[in-house]
Amino acid sequence: MSAPGTEHSRTRLPAGLAIIAAAWFIGFTLYFFSRGLPNNSPWTRPDLWTQSPWLILDSLLPPVAEPGQSLPDSSGWRFLPQRFGKMCWAGFVLLGAWHLGSLILRLLVPRTSRRQTGETHVADPRPEPIGTIPRGLMFALAGLAGLSAWTLIVLGFGLAGVLCRWIFGGLLIAFVVIEQVLERRSPGRARIATRETWDSTLDATPRLAVICLAAMTPFLLAMILGSLLPSTDFDVKAYHLVGPKEWFQAGRITFLPHNVYTSFPFLTEMLLLSTMVLSGDWWTGAIAGQLVLAAFGPLAAIVVFQLAARFSRTAGWLAAFIYMSTPWVVRISIIAYVEGALAAYLAASLAAFLVSRDHNEQCLRWTAVCGLFAGSAASCKYPGVISALIPFGLAVVWEGWRSGTGQRMKAAVLGGLVFSAAGLAAFGPWLLKNVIQTGNPVYPLLWGLFGGQGFDERLNAKFKAGHALPIDVLKNPLAWIPDLWRHMTDVAVGSDWQSPLIFGLAPFAILLWWTLRRSNTEKQRTTDLAVILLDAVWLFLTWWALTHRIDRFWVPMLPILAVLSGIVLRSILDRRSRILPFVILITLAATTWYHLAFIASPFIGFSGYLMNEVVARRVAEAASAPGMTIINSLPDDSKTLLIGEAQVFEARRPVLYSTVFNHNVFEQLFAAGDGESMKPPAELKQALEDHGITHILVNWNEVLRYRTTYGYTDFVTPDHVDELRKLGLVQPEDLPQTVKAAVELATQGDSTKHQLSTWGKGLVRTSPDGDWFPAYQLWRVVD
Repeated sequence: MSAPGTEHSRTRLPAGLAIIAAAWFIGFTLYFFSRGLPNNSPWTRPDLWTQSPWLILDSLLPPVAEPGQSLPDSSGWRFLPQRFGKMCWAGFVLLGAWHLGSLILRLLVPRTSRRQTGETHVADPRPEPIGTIPRGLMFALAGLAGLSAWTLIVLGFGLAGVLCRWIFGGLLIAFVVIEQVLERRSPGRARIATRETWDSTLDATPRLAVICLAAMTPFLLAMILGSLLPSTDFDVKAYHLVGPKEWFQAGRITFLPHNVYTSFPFLTEMLLLSTMVLSGDWWTGAIAGQLVLAAFGPLAAIVVFQLAARFSRTAGWLAAFIYMSTPWVVRISIIAYVEGALAAYLAASLAAFLVSRDHNEQCLRWTAVCGLFAGSAASCKYPGVISALIPFGLAVVWEGWRSGTGQRMKAAVLGGLVFSAAGLAAFGPWLLKNVIQTGNPVYPLLWGLFGGQGFDERLNAKFKAGHALPIDVLKNPLAWIPDLWRHMTDVAVGSDWQSPLIFGLAPFAILLWWTLRRSNTEKQRTTDLAVILLDAVWLFLTWWALTHRIDRFWVPMLPILAVLSGIVLRSILDRRSRILPFVILITLAATTWYHLAFIASPFIGFSGYLMNEVVARRVAEAASAPGMTIINSLPDDSKTLLIGEAQVFEARRPVLYSTVFNHNVFEQLFAAGDGESMKPPAELKQALEDHGITHILVNWNEVLRYRTTYGYTDFVTPDHVDELRKLGLVQPEDLPQTVKAAVELATQGDSTKHQLSTWGKGLVRTSPDGDWFPAYQLWRVVD
């Protein structure tokens, strides 16, 4: 613990470095705001600045139609009650899961190791004393542990074919009751300590706490309201929501041979499935589940606060604010991606590891907690193995070896075993599920080693090509530095949803660490900062070298970068001079205003926060999945074979489909033995009858996109589809008038034009306005 009155001088940058850091921050911010928005070109950040007042005003007070105006009356605060039912389902899951997590931590971490009163005066703005465990951290860790454990319960019952709302609801209620009973039986001193710890968090820096909480509120509100909107994202509508929907409709979790993505670890998707089961409706449950996933944002922010509060509570509040106000965090909270959960579990793994270093007597218990969260990160998606399990596993072994006086090998092995057991408890069920269903624990990865049902050499080659590592760069060391710099620049300023508060501040944590190291008076916090820095570097380098570098794949490092930014920002603001902090605060205020405008704009995603739910559903469907508008216009007893279309979540009629990385269902049904020609007419007709197919819908836009990117089966051609018509098996059907079917050839890229001039020349139509091709074709099966 730092001596009173000395902490501020020991953990801040020297005056000269602070001025340099402040100058860099202001200059970097100005440069950041001068850049364009690559994902929303031709818009630029200056353009967004000019529109910011109207974007924010329209978001808070949506325009209302005046008499005689044609403005649609479809948005406003009066539609907020439409969300209350879904909020209740989400709240029910979160409440039960939090109590489940509290039970888990009660078993893993004895009450005696939690923070007691009397360690720090409630008005002391210094860092949390080494060895204490704040209630806020325990609150967040309980929520994260409970959500992870709940997903495994849902997985187990789903595999057993017991997706029963009464069982799920009863279990959640039981968790609440059991934890409350145990809590009330706890010694009164522990309950008082809990309350005083919460008070100390606010009272230590009351003015800053109020300002940061107020500044974070609109971003939290955007996360809540945005997550309650229908998704418009392809991945979400092709598998994140589709897998849970199909399992809900089937009444059990099964292997889906037509959707390879549903064999990935599905931690977040189990939360979506649980709300579907509880609500008894796949649509209501999906929206409620998205709100559950949004909770990972504020839970991660609490962990960020506690990590930075190891240096000072001021740094904690600043770090939490930086994280919550970053547009990327809002975006991954309102879209049912897995990166929000992964980010939270990575931060929790780091926090648990640091706590394990503080508590020698409870080291193995906190090592188990660290392993639990690292395994939960891997349960979100396979890259979590690289991001969490491997680095923290190695860190645990190294820490055991370093601190195991006289018994280094024993301490290292024991720590590694405890970490591995806890990680396997969280991640192992997903591996076991795949072994049972496919024979490959990491299906569809490592297919060449383990094999796996539903894949073959051709599909495996396509999957690997579509998710290829940057081998060409890695083979050429001379290209590493320029390629690293290019991608670092893209991460720092090139992403539309990035914040200048991240890379405008975080890099100076290296200089702060060097300052602490030279002072040789704060060894514990010097080591803490080194660990945090190493974690950030590891996350970036593994994203750069071991992924196919999709933009959002680096997002899980944001909590770690926000911690570093908060620590650096506090060290800059801690100056006797008033001018420098004043300029920094003005920059922070302006940046926050821009972020508010950004989350109010369509660039964040679907931003109709207060839109009428009926209108929102229709708008989202028409904007992102017109094919489902076509499907839902068909008779209730229809069943449609889809070609090229995989965004099937909104389908309210039965469909047959396959993703681009699965065996094509059109080819499976209609290809002759040679794999090139169609089956005889009688067999084609029989195939249609056997599967109850009444319609065929072709999304030529998607087929062309796949052919120019991942590759698509050569069997699907306009000629083969038209052959069904020539044989009298299908007839063309008109599309709904709301669906725009004609695509102008002049608007397409060179690769698409080449495809249409060769493979798809039969699709091209000529008109006085120019050549075009149909985005969709609908065929009705002749009785």
